[in-house]
Amino acid sequence: LVNHIFKKLRKQKVPAENILFISLHGDSLHSSLSGVMVYYADHRLRRSRFGLRNNVYRRIKEYNSKLTFRKKDNKYSERVSKSFGKIIVNEFQRQNLRTHKVSSAVRGHLYRRGKKTLPAVLRYNKVPTSVLVEIANLNNRRDRRDLLKSKTRQRMAKAIANSVFNRFSLSNSLVAKN
Repeated sequence: LVNHIFKKLRKQKVPAENILFISLHGDSLHSSLSGVMVYYADHRLRRSRFGLRNNVYRRIKEYNSKLTFRKKDNKYSERVSKSFGKIIVNEFQRQNLRTHKVSSAVRGHLYRRGKKTLPAVLRYNKVPTSVLVEIANLNNRRDRRDLLKSKTRQRMAKAIANSVFNRFSLSNSLVAKN
């Protein structure tokens, strides 16, 4: 679906740098982890070609059986997504919201069963600036308690909105001028 929408926007002449993909999640890792973490697609973990043949996909109107990624596009996407991830973490900090250890709050992969991997929403995503934001850890008591407070959720929403604004302000994109 993301790739379908991206393709439609590109056909409407929307510049690729003016399109963002932000996937918001509540993490459920070990309870000792706390605060926001942002994932982007490490270019080394994205193959140049994917074939999605599962029947689950074929039933969807927007289904595309083959995805191809050029190496230079993957490197560019990694760079701009990582930069956007840092903007998000900084905004969470400005809103006095917890962030994971700053040195590892923005990551290009996660570990599943001891292997580096990418979440599917990043692995198969053609939008150059794409991030998955774990806004809190649902297994952490403090994070979970904070998520129940409307003021905290509002500050999180403000941090995300400010991140988008700052991203376009820094890039001098069309959206920032409008």
